[in-house]
Amino acid sequence: MKTILILTAVAALFSAVYFSRSEISNLEDNETQKEFFKFIMEFNRNYISNSEFNKRYTEFKNTLKEIQRINSRNTKGMIAGITKFADWTSEEFASILTLDTTGYVPKLPDNLAAPNKDHEDIDWRNKNGV
Repeated sequence: MKTILILTAVAALFSAVYFSRSEISNLEDNETQKEFFKFIMEFNRNYISNSEFNKRYTEFKNTLKEIQRINSRNTKGMIAGITKFADWTSEEFASILTLDTTGYVPKLPDNLAAPNKDHEDIDWRNKNGV
């Protein structure tokens, strides 16, 4: 109960500082707003401007829609949820969560790269190898 009161107070203070009344009315869903403020508190987010806050809120809403889509078709018991990445853009994910293989050329170790010519002419039948 105490945590809910603290979250509510912080959300109200944050709203008063960062939004005018018209901006608050543009935030659609009260439940989504509550979830976003809980997310901000839980993951210690600090946005430096109104535009940054709005951008992150939009990404958070998109993430919630994706979570709902995944959970609605889930039949195997997995449940998607909010993580510390819930306000990230897809570009931010791509920049750190994918492997950049530019310029990488796989190479076998030197001892495996070329066959050993010294053993080409061995007939293993003569050596009782087979």
